[in-house]
Amino acid sequence: MAVDGRLAAVPLDCIWNRDPACRDGYRIVPYANALLLGAAAVLVFLTALALAAPPAAAWVGGLYVLLNFQAAKIVPQAMSDLLAMALAAGLALVLATAATRRWPVAHAIVAGATAALLVLTKGLFLLFGIALALLLALRSLPSGATARSRRAAAAAAFALAFAAPLGLWAGHNAWWFGTARLSDERGAIALSTREALNHMTPAEWGGAFVYWTRGIGDDLARRFLPPAAWQRLELDRPG
Repeated sequence: MAVDGRLAAVPLDCIWNRDPACRDGYRIVPYANALLLGAAAVLVFLTALALAAPPAAAWVGGLYVLLNFQAAKIVPQAMSDLLAMALAAGLALVLATAATRRWPVAHAIVAGATAALLVLTKGLFLLFGIALALLLALRSLPSGATARSRRAAAAAAFALAFAAPLGLWAGHNAWWFGTARLSDERGAIALSTREALNHMTPAEWGGAFVYWTRGIGDDLARRFLPPAAWQRLELDRPG
């Protein structure tokens, strides 16, 4: 929105009502997403090299991201997935670089801040960030005095850089909305979906392995399986 005033000017009513008139405001989105997808590919390439992988492996990793048709499908959409992908790839590069340089404090701060941005983009990564902080803390225990001090400083730096942005954001939400949480709840969506899937029939269990095969499964199921095996698995279907 800071870069493109048209996006900032799109009114919420236009979005909620799916008004085609607000499409002009989203012209920057595909370009931003394409840039993020390209950045993720480059970061994966660099991460492989940082881990001393052969250049051919680095090229395979980068091209796997860049030529991923599932990712390309969402380039035109205003979704957070490609931002999360770029941040995850950036975090991987920082972790790989830090590991090869024995975790200097500067790398730990960058890693913690990047992990926090990733959590603010996709809340699921909170568990990953906490696990990584604990792993760094445990890593400092069995070392000699000098190494222990250096690793403990890196672990503390990571934890602080990770927790500070998340704590401030949770505090912001507590101030404005009365609840100290990182994101809007999606529990109702998860529970309603789980309730439907808790009652899958044996035919649906079998059909699910076909229907949810990434990319081609839904078309295969519709073509070769009876509707009773896949029809209720369509998440957009009413009921």
